Amino acid sequence: MSRGFFRKRHATLIPLLLVCIFILLMVPFTHAQDEEANPTSDIQAVEAIATIEALRDEIQGLTEQNRLYIDDVELLTENISATTAFDYIGAITNILALAGGVVAVGGAIAGYIFWRRLQNAQSELVNTKAETEKLQEQLLQATAKAEEQANQISEQRKHVQLASTLISLADDQRATGDLYGAIRTYKRSLQLDDRNPFALYNMGYIYTELKRLDDAEDRLTEALEIDPQFHHARAALGFVYRRRGDNYRYAAKEAQDNATADALRSQYEAEYRKAENLLTEALEEVDSLVDADGEAWAGSLGGLHFRRGDYKQAMKYYKLAAEVTPYSSYPLLNIGRLHLRANNAEYIQCFQRVARLARRQALAKLTNYWKYGDIVTSGLIVDDESVAVENALKSIQELVEVLPESLDDILPRIGSGLLSVADDLENINQKSRAKLIRAFVDENIPAFSA
Repeated sequence: MSRGFFRKRHATLIPLLLVCIFILLMVPFTHAQDEEANPTSDIQAVEAIATIEALRDEIQGLTEQNRLYIDDVELLTENISATTAFDYIGAITNILALAGGVVAVGGAIAGYIFWRRLQNAQSELVNTKAETEKLQEQLLQATAKAEEQANQISEQRKHVQLASTLISLADDQRATGDLYGAIRTYKRSLQLDDRNPFALYNMGYIYTELKRLDDAEDRLTEALEIDPQFHHARAALGFVYRRRGDNYRYAAKEAQDNATADALRSQYEAEYRKAENLLTEALEEVDSLVDADGEAWAGSLGGLHFRRGDYKQAMKYYKLAAEVTPYSSYPLLNIGRLHLRANNAEYIQCFQRVARLARRQALAKLTNYWKYGDIVTSGLIVDDESVAVENALKSIQELVEVLPESLDDILPRIGSGLLSVADDLENINQKSRAKLIRAFVDENIPAFSA
């Protein structure tokens, strides 16, 4: 019975041991699968180890009870069986201990992996936060800079608008003959918009009228530095050199000795070359350029060739000017002079038309001073001698009434042109008309000075 009981108890233990082994084998596998997905895997492993320890205690207790039922006769056999059982139990115990260790090690490894991943996540979070803060700071700086630039642009736009208004005001001042007032207003506009080439161009043009050729050169050069394609400024600068060349040329005529005359001649030829280059370059780009008075710049280049005795080129550019400004008396007057110098009868028709056009232009704009000179010149050439002087004198008086004191070279230049016409008339045997013109200049027009 004792042997049967032991066998019965032994048979009961075997399935229990198998269940324990199965549990031990499954725990690490389950733990390995769930270590990332299930954060309570360590707790489950500890509970499994506790259950196994309790079962081991129960097994040891049952083993001790079995020994009490084995009689002396069966002692050796039962001892052998017990030894076998104990060996078996010891093996199981070792397995349980080993399994518990595996579970413990697995739990430790899982915990370490989880801790490392947590540390990495925290590090990445810190880095991401720092990068985000950096980007936020950059965004704030960019926003502040954009706002500052927007404010600057807005302020600049206001300045440009005000500068444009001042330029219009200065143009009106010039149109009424207030040249120095116009200069002051242009300067004020440049304080608001210092890179406005139109203000610089207009200032340069007025300085040329005022014979302040160095100032004119500076302003026009500045305009071209801002806008190299500003062909009006290039043509105007060429005209400055032409005017400077004229000054040297008139001085050469008054020179008392040949050495001085030769030196002055070299100077005006150098100025004329610069003038020709600039005027030609500008007209090659835009042949229809007009100046601040609405006259074609081609006429200025024609005048340069006329002074140098190249009448063919002079006619070419005067005709171009007449095409650009068909209702202007200026190019037609000079075309008539070329016909006169060539003793071509067409000059009479040219000067008759000049008289009509010039009167219209003078009436349309009282400050168009040179038109009065065209009226005087054409009238002294084509009007009847009995009324020519009277009509010319009337036009000179009208000019004096509107002519600013600052433009004190206009009358002398008109007189110089009339004396040149008188020479041409005398050369074609129109001596009476030539004498009449010279007498008019001597009596009514101040002596010429450059």
